[in-house]
Amino acid sequence: MISCLLLISISGVFGQDSLKRADSVTFSLTGKYALLLMSLGFEIPFDNYSVVGSVNYNYLFGTHFYAGGDIDRNVMLELRSYFKNNNSPESKKWFISVFSKYRKIDFAAPEGGEYQNDWYSGNEINLGILSGAKQYLSPKIYLEAFYGIYYGWRDGLTRTDPLDPNSSDLPTFENSKTNTIGIVLNGTLGFHLFLKKQ
Repeated sequence: MISCLLLISISGVFGQDSLKRADSVTFSLTGKYALLLMSLGFEIPFDNYSVVGSVNYNYLFGTHFYAGGDIDRNVMLELRSYFKNNNSPESKKWFISVFSKYRKIDFAAPEGGEYQNDWYSGNEINLGILSGAKQYLSPKIYLEAFYGIYYGWRDGLTRTDPLDPNSSDLPTFENSKTNTIGIVLNGTLGFHLFLKKQ
């Protein structure tokens, strides 16, 4: 069976990088929440394994709306291993997986609306592990939930605005690199748009 997936996800990533701003790629420790998440992907199963891929667009509002929102565009590739729990119904599958993800992020202004050596944009590569379950509601509709951890490498720009808001000076930008680490939480309502039986 080869299937295409349309995913509606509610997800969060909580983490910290090594710069001043305690901010992950998507959610910060000080409290941000997802407003819009869109995902399109595929799953190609073989034996008890699957290759899962997805393209995601996330728009994330800060708790202070004037700060705007982070925009996170990413591509994820995952290798899953499914296993059966004898206490679970046949329609429920458990899995563990390893994943890699490439992200391109545009960061909103921090609280206060001004950047002071804060992330402005960045490219990031994440590697991590996941564990979760998939519950089929019908042959084409399922619910999925998983959690995991990741480690990442970010390369991008930090921005510093003039301290005087009336100044005619332009913001300054600096090339920056950092490592990130965090926790992944995800819930998905998925649809198999096309099914082809072997």
